[in-house]
Amino acid sequence: MRRELIESYIKELRDSFGPARLPVKTDKLASMHAEENYLGMVRHVQQLLRLDLKVKLLLVNSGGPVAPAWLRAPGDLPIYGTPRFREVTVEVYLRKSFLKETTYEQATLAIAHELCHVVLYSVKHRLQEVEEAVDLTSMLLGFREIWLAGCSLTVTKSPPWYRRLFTEDQVIIKGYGYLTRDEVAFASEYMAQLK
Repeated sequence: MRRELIESYIKELRDSFGPARLPVKTDKLASMHAEENYLGMVRHVQQLLRLDLKVKLLLVNSGGPVAPAWLRAPGDLPIYGTPRFREVTVEVYLRKSFLKETTYEQATLAIAHELCHVVLYSVKHRLQEVEEAVDLTSMLLGFREIWLAGCSLTVTKSPPWYRRLFTEDQVIIKGYGYLTRDEVAFASEYMAQLK
């Protein structure tokens, strides 16, 4: 486990965003996922992250990177909170096959991860391109409990974008994200202690 690295990222992110926020309430996200209201999920996560810019959701069958979700944002994203920032449009892409096969927690994590890229880009954060730091940002900004619930899933068959860990009788699939289950648990506990 990368304890020292995770601790250093969390400390740096806390310096930028303050202490860990209270965990987000999940009923609304679970309900929207059950209704396949993915735009509603994106809007709700956007609101929870306090991102007052335009977000366009594109559900895709093919194309793009080998990933369940990705983001397109202008390279010169204006600073958070400025009038120019509010006028920018970013695009969140979600694969339909991912949404069909996943839990609401994993769909939420994918959305929160992509929108946390915007959070980090908009403050020109040094860690904006470090995927593990993007996951930690979403944990710090209220999605810790969802990470704990959605960071792994046991299945017997999986799409190519999941990382696989093999056991004798099953395949443990690491869900969305760049941290292991142990790292997610460690980061969550560490953030809680730093109040």
